[in-house]
Amino acid sequence: MCQNLSFDRLYEVSNELTELLRDRTGEKPGIPESMEKVTEVYEMTIEEIKCRFINN
Repeated sequence: MCQNLSFDRLYEVSNELTELLRDRTGEKPGIPESMEKVTEVYEMTIEEIKCRFINN
């Protein structure tokens, strides 16, 4: 959905997290760090939307 809406950065970090979660072997560390990135970029995206569409 992020990609369809052109939220490219949010798509990139979400996709990285998705790939880590698909690895059911547990051999790919970094899920907590990746989740932090997704949260950060998500919050930035929401703030940008608010600034552009709600505050105008």
